[in-house]
Order: sequence, then structure tokens, then C-alpha cells
Amino acid sequence: MIKLVKNAYEAIAEEDGWASLGELGGQINKLSSSFDSRTYGYKKLGELIKAIDIFEIKAIPHEKNQATKVLYIKLKN
Repeated sequence: MIKLVKNAYEAIAEEDGWASLGELGGQINKLSSSFDSRTYGYKKLGELIKAIDIFEIKAIPHEKNQATKVLYIKLKN
């Protein structure tokens, strides 16, 4: 599972290393349509990403709705 997540991340990460969690989910689905974070005990992909603790995570207000946050991830050094 960690290899799948890393491969998906590497496919979508920007030059600065950051990638949106939403895009990560889409890329994981492209690579493995059977992937489901619930299989690993997490209701949401974001919870799984936090638990595996290989990424920095930042939340940025959404362009159209400042109350909504968009999560971005970057591999830890």
C-alpha cells in the first residue's frame, strides 16, 4: 500500500514536491481501482495519509470558499 501511495504521489507531485490530496486519490484510483482506505481501517484517504506519516501535510483555504481547506502533501525528507 505504501508503494502504491508513493507511486501515485510521484506521478502527480509538482516541481516543489507538493501535491493535492484530491489528485492523489484520483491517481491511486487510476493505478489500483480496487484501493480503498477502509481496507486499512481509515474512513478517508487523508486519515490514512496522516497515519503512515511519510508526508508533510498543509491545509490551504479553497479559492472559492475560504472556510473549506484543500489538503496538500509532500514527502518528508
